[in-house]
Amino acid sequence: MGDAFSGDLAFWTAAVSLGYPIGAIVLVEIHRHLRDPQPQIARLVQLVQVTVLPLVAVHLLLSRVMGLDGDSPSAKLVLTALSISTINALLMGLNLIVRAGPMASEAMQRTPGLMLDLMRLVLVLVASAFVASEIWSVDLGSLLAALGVGSVVIGLALQDTLSGLFSGVSLMSGRFFREGDWIEFGEASGKIVRMDWRSVTIETLDDERLMVIPNSQLAQGVFTVMSSATRVFGQNLYVKFGYGVPPARAMQAIDETVRSVGLILKDPAHDIDLMEMAPDGIAYEVTIHTQTREDGEAATTDFLRRLWYRCQRDQLALAGSLNTRYRLGEPAALTP
Repeated sequence: MGDAFSGDLAFWTAAVSLGYPIGAIVLVEIHRHLRDPQPQIARLVQLVQVTVLPLVAVHLLLSRVMGLDGDSPSAKLVLTALSISTINALLMGLNLIVRAGPMASEAMQRTPGLMLDLMRLVLVLVASAFVASEIWSVDLGSLLAALGVGSVVIGLALQDTLSGLFSGVSLMSGRFFREGDWIEFGEASGKIVRMDWRSVTIETLDDERLMVIPNSQLAQGVFTVMSSATRVFGQNLYVKFGYGVPPARAMQAIDETVRSVGLILKDPAHDIDLMEMAPDGIAYEVTIHTQTREDGEAATTDFLRRLWYRCQRDQLALAGSLNTRYRLGEPAALTP
């Protein structure tokens, strides 16, 4: 009997002493190879390496090598942590399969990541309750009653935090926007570079500042989605010509200039309208569309640059102080 026990002890000691470092090295190498081509799978491998694998080694060390009783608090604590970590890793792997694996569907790919994280959190909590019931012999009814009372206290203490959380869930579930889209909120406008439980971070175009907008404010306010993966960016440009330029020639110059800018989309087509006979000239509104908000800024610069050169070449006068004298019939002599 003693020889059998000694043999088992030697086997498990060798298994833990050699198996843990070998397993850690293998997982580190897998993570290194998948970090660039498959970052999500690499995160799952890293999670297994830093949580599940060490807990498996500690559990085997206590139960097989040290022969610790399974009813001892230390063994129960390690087994509880191992069970919860394993459940979390399995749910993370299931999430990857649903979103990017062979079972992935278009509807699941459009589901916000925040919603999936929340669902995973709920499943982990439910599974943890059953683990506590099995390992620690906890009465689930009493536990749920205690959680109900505690949730009221926590809800009052974290009212603002929970408000931002549920506002974020509401925004994500509505699929109004996602990372990479351009939004306008109040005086702030920019590209969404990060979305989390608490806030939305946008990068402005003027000086590339990072602005953090709380989800609670965004959910209660009015925002505009300027461009997205399914919606091109549209904008109105305003140009004024002098009264000496016939509207037909002005609109032809604008039309041909718009068509020469490669970033401006052909579909939807651009539109040119005569808007106003202003004191300083005739105002035209030009509606153009580009693929992204960044392209819109570049297209505006290119359009105005090309229009100026065309006006100089075709002798078309843009709006200026001379237009008032032109309307009144006064000579439009240029001062040296």
